[in-house]
Amino acid sequence: RGRPKPPPAKKEFFETKEAAYELIREKNITSTNFRERRKTEPELQKIPSNPEKHYEGWSWYEARGKPKPPAKKEFFETKEEAYELIQRKNITSTNFQERRKTEPELQKIPSNPENHYEGWSWYEARGKPKPPAKKEFFETKEEAYELLQRKNITSTNFWERRKTDLELQKIPFNPYQYYKGWSWKAAKRK
Repeated sequence: RGRPKPPPAKKEFFETKEAAYELIREKNITSTNFRERRKTEPELQKIPSNPEKHYEGWSWYEARGKPKPPAKKEFFETKEEAYELIQRKNITSTNFQERRKTEPELQKIPSNPENHYEGWSWYEARGKPKPPAKKEFFETKEEAYELLQRKNITSTNFWERRKTDLELQKIPFNPYQYYKGWSWKAAKRK
């Protein structure tokens, strides 16, 4: 029997989402770790466990100070529009994902453009010619030698020149592995 239990004390939450956002940024809280950290860090009790239900217009992107990615319909309609931006910003397939996180304009390109745009090519996106497929290499080392002699290419300048000369890309990057008996000396003879 005894006395009735007193009602639980009403928790004191931040009045505005902006105050909650400030603490979230200060503590480097994410939507993923928020509930777990809220259990062990008393000051996080000032934010309700479901802030999206408590504060009107709550956004974890805003809370973290990150740009909100556009809805799918906000992606460029054509790959050519995406290519133009990639070339203008000098984006590569290697740095695209990292730069996409920090440059809001790149959010107009899906994170996996090759799955979104038919016929996507990072070579085209960069405005670079696509290197020939392996089957487009010269059949014989003699054909390769003839081209190297005609263009005055040596073992010293081959790899650098090959990057920009499509014709030289008909010779594999490592001709020793592709052509039996490859010799740079033989390639020099005229």
